[in-house]
Amino acid sequence: MWRIFFFNTPARLKFMRSIPSEVAQVKEIVTSMALGYPEISFRLLHHEMKLVHTLGTGDYEQTLAQIFSPNICQELFPVDGCYGPLKITGFLGRPNVARGNRGQQYFFLNRRLFRSRLVAAAAERAYDTLLPVARFPFLLLNLELPPELVDINVHPTKMEVKFRDENEIFRGILHIIRGALEANVLTTQWRPQYKPATVIGRKQPAMPASLFEAKGEEAAATRIERTQAAPFVTNVKESTAPFSAVPPAAAPSAETGTAASTAAAPSTGTGNPAPAAPPEVDGLRVFSLFDTYLLWEENDALVLVDQHAAHERILYDRLRSGSRVNMQYFLAPLTVELTPAQMQTIHEAGDLLRAIGWEFEAFGGEALILRAGPQDFSAAEAEDLFLSLLNELGAGGEGRQVDPQERLLRLMACRQAVKAGERLSLQEATALIRNLRQAKVPQTCPHGRPTMVAITRAELEKMFKRR
Repeated sequence: MWRIFFFNTPARLKFMRSIPSEVAQVKEIVTSMALGYPEISFRLLHHEMKLVHTLGTGDYEQTLAQIFSPNICQELFPVDGCYGPLKITGFLGRPNVARGNRGQQYFFLNRRLFRSRLVAAAAERAYDTLLPVARFPFLLLNLELPPELVDINVHPTKMEVKFRDENEIFRGILHIIRGALEANVLTTQWRPQYKPATVIGRKQPAMPASLFEAKGEEAAATRIERTQAAPFVTNVKESTAPFSAVPPAAAPSAETGTAASTAAAPSTGTGNPAPAAPPEVDGLRVFSLFDTYLLWEENDALVLVDQHAAHERILYDRLRSGSRVNMQYFLAPLTVELTPAQMQTIHEAGDLLRAIGWEFEAFGGEALILRAGPQDFSAAEAEDLFLSLLNELGAGGEGRQVDPQERLLRLMACRQAVKAGERLSLQEATALIRNLRQAKVPQTCPHGRPTMVAITRAELEKMFKRR
């Protein structure tokens, strides 16, 4: 039929893509319309294979379950809010269903399907450090706005619109989505995995309460001193005491290189200390793996924490709150030679560096005297970090996050955090876990990488063919 219909317009046939490509585009259009009109039943067939089929019940949750897989549906939660004349309803995806493209972002304005870089940018900004670079969230947003505040005639196919006050629309979307994320992701109980607040399509068993639910005041110490300690197996109790209050007996022994608690174990007849039995208390036995990961058993799951990403999150939150990380004055001030571009950055954004503890002054020409920098950094490391911060500030608004202060804080936290391969003592691991559970977004580092993963007992049993 299509050959007959387009017989006199060969250009249309010439520019048709392959059958799978055309089918995929048709499916995308039908899927978008089904999401915009859940009260209408849509059915798309190709060679007697059902591609899309919604029942048209008017129930958004049922429509989502009929289009997307259960793995996606169980990670969605509703959003509903107003900002001035703007009203937004729809669904947002948790970070673990983010994709490498914007293929799962659907926008409707007064029930009309449209595309908008502004809406996508505002929504992605709301996710902030929950997502790494080049990962995009699931978005299904229905915008309601008085017709006089938007022009729908700026695109031949009506797929793009022009808002009268784009800044206000951006702020409104950012405010509403950020509020929904805070209610459903950021302020939920600390857990090793993201879990949906609202399950769509099918019920899932509830996750047991985490043993790391935050209690009491935030721990005072967030800086982990870099020391060389032996590998350890220790028991971390539920406590809100600051790092400095951890009993000294748990510190590594300088003579034996092992944890003091192990050295104090009862000795056998041969004179060698007997291995200490795991304490029978309400706590967690924490292990160190490859001097990079901390792992323990929790709620029928094996939890692994990346020590660098976790410490990076802790330091970043501290910097954002206005606190300074530990800084030190150099015994001999450093003379740093700058490029003309770096010197220009110093003139324009030097106050940002001073605000987080760096102290420096002009030394004539394109040189600076660097008097104070991060603690536990050698002179060469401090100079390298300082130049990296200058280059980051001078890079402009590259990437999704264009705020120069945000880029500065993220780089500062990354450079000062403990690295993979650095061995942590018992005390340091205890402080790291205690402070991580009190972070605002403990599940990801400032760059959006996960700080933790969990392997359930069921998954382990499948690996070993036990079920």
